[in-house]
Amino acid sequence: MFDDSAYRNKPGFIYLIHAQETDRYKIGLTTRSVEARFAELNSSQSPFPLELIDWFETDNVTEDEKYFHEKYSAYRVHGEWFVFDKRTLKEVRREYQDDVGFTFP
Repeated sequence: MFDDSAYRNKPGFIYLIHAQETDRYKIGLTTRSVEARFAELNSSQSPFPLELIDWFETDNVTEDEKYFHEKYSAYRVHGEWFVFDKRTLKEVRREYQDDVGFTFP
């Protein structure tokens, strides 16, 4: 289990990444730039090319990540990776967009 104590009550970003050619999505957090975290994941931790789908800034990364992980736990396949059908993905993206008030392209 990931020890999130270093991130508790800290500002940062919650991101949604898609493993292309699959139906798998990663909901994760970072206190660094989203671009730096995405580059790190894309270069070392996935057998598939990754695509950054959505992200939003938050004052408490652990609480917001926990919310998404718990809400979509039925779709979890491993760790922070989830399998979403189109309808569920649309719902997840709508929540991301509601948190920031804009639509990511």
